[in-house]
Amino acid sequence: MVDRTFAVHEAAPELRIVLDPNERFDNLETALDLAKQVESLDIVFEDPFPKTDWEAYRKLKEGADIILAPHLQTRLQVMEAIHRQAVDAVNIAA
Repeated sequence: MVDRTFAVHEAAPELRIVLDPNERFDNLETALDLAKQVESLDIVFEDPFPKTDWEAYRKLKEGADIILAPHLQTRLQVMEAIHRQAVDAVNIAA
């Protein structure tokens, strides 16, 4: 994924890249490793973990210089994510 992300950046350096693993990262270390490898790019991470694991979101946000913007469905999710300081931005479902 790292090589593909850099290839996309090389082809279109003016674009922001959104990485959306759709809650498939199985642990914080995997997500943090990827984030650190691509943090020099203009990257947004969307939904690396289930939206019940705000602690993992917060640790990822603190551990890497990326924008963390999960796709949230409810006001309660937004309030919880902000309260836990686990996001940089939110992607609100329509």
